[in-house]
Amino acid sequence: MAGTARTEPAAARGAGADGLRLPPLKLLVDGDWRDACSGATFATVDPATGQVIASVTESGADDIDLAVRVARRALDPGTRATVPSAATA
Repeated sequence: MAGTARTEPAAARGAGADGLRLPPLKLLVDGDWRDACSGATFATVDPATGQVIASVTESGADDIDLAVRVARRALDPGTRATVPSAATA
């Protein structure tokens, strides 16, 4: 197929034998994909091949604090749309 040929071996790309390599996986906070506050990541390894298949964002206390603040803001009664109680029954 045109345009699908790989120019380097999978191992050179850090992919598994089948060529699987995921983009960096980030944290979803407040509807946005973001890096950890610390910038830390860790590798996810395919146990069958030992090859790294993804780099995953490693969340820490600052990331958790941010996510909790965002969640609390989302649940604040003043920020939610109101629905008549008859419609929710």
